Amino acid sequence: MFFKEQKNIDLYMMHGVAESREQEYDDTVKNYIRYYHIRSRWCKNNFYFLSVVKIVALALIPVLQAMDKLQDHGWLVVALSGGGLLVDSLISLFHLKEKWQLYRKTCTIVSAEQRKFAAGCEPYHEAETAFGRYVKNVEEIISDESRKWSDTVSGNQTKKEKAVKKRKKGKQAKADEEN
Repeated sequence: MFFKEQKNIDLYMMHGVAESREQEYDDTVKNYIRYYHIRSRWCKNNFYFLSVVKIVALALIPVLQAMDKLQDHGWLVVALSGGGLLVDSLISLFHLKEKWQLYRKTCTIVSAEQRKFAAGCEPYHEAETAFGRYVKNVEEIISDESRKWSDTVSGNQTKKEKAVKKRKKGKQAKADEEN
């Protein structure tokens, strides 16, 4: 389902005269909105599903322990805790929560721009410059989404690097105090 709804590059190309270009671009913006909405919904659903699986798997451990079901099946604790760890790792690996929030926010912002342009509201009240400003604003929003995603991914690496440096400094400070 998702791949059928992926953006088609032909839909984002502009051809023809000025009047049809505006309509084509409006269709393009609708496709962007649809794309971000679908991606947001996909990430949200997977985030919730995997989170529920993790919670259930980890919550079963003390319940089964209380029922004395784990004495004969020790492997079950390992399987449940390993499954919880695996699911948590998948959520982190695919950045499902961050993607969901970013796609939802981008979808909302692009939709708001489209409604402002259609209504002729500020900053689109001047007919001569409205379309150019609309294109510029939408393209900035879309490129901003891409930049934020890149920052999110590299930001996670930066946080890890900072944490490692902080631990090294802490160990070094301890060593200095002991000497």
